[in-house]
Amino acid sequence: MLFRSNILRDLDRFQEAEELDQQVLRQQLELLGPNHLHTLMTAGSLAGDLRALGRYPEALERDQITYPTWMEKFGESHPRTLAAANNLAESYRLTGSVATAQQIDEKTLEQRRTILGPDHPLTFYSARNLVRDLLEAGDYGEAVTQIGTVWQSCTRTFGSESLEALNARALLGIALRTAGQF
Repeated sequence: MLFRSNILRDLDRFQEAEELDQQVLRQQLELLGPNHLHTLMTAGSLAGDLRALGRYPEALERDQITYPTWMEKFGESHPRTLAAANNLAESYRLTGSVATAQQIDEKTLEQRRTILGPDHPLTFYSARNLVRDLLEAGDYGEAVTQIGTVWQSCTRTFGSESLEALNARALLGIALRTAGQF
């Protein structure tokens, strides 16, 4: 059902995804308990639904529970723990706690570089999130520098027309414009 809710969310059917994840999470909590891998995955998916619906404080509350459980059960280097850290940072960013988001994103980026390598798509994703934090914090010059490097790396690694490179290029444009470099 988790995959179905992800598909619903990708189709912008956020309310349906949230309802499905709520139902599945209730059942998983009853049958599997709060610390089971699948329960944690559904809880993270539910937080994604809540973010998509603009219910940022609720998503943050959910992520503040889910992330520490991933850490405790699977360790800070587990790919799902890093995904939960990414989600927690996103929730903090969306609720205006940019400094906290930036701290989490910096650590997640560092761990993904170490575990997945510097040219992995998820590493680039974390790098872009860190640039978003820098922009939100008003550190425009650093944002331009970092996203310029990310864009060049994405282009070199995946090609200039890849989704990674195009996403980095769009964020580079935003960073440049925000920094007054039209």
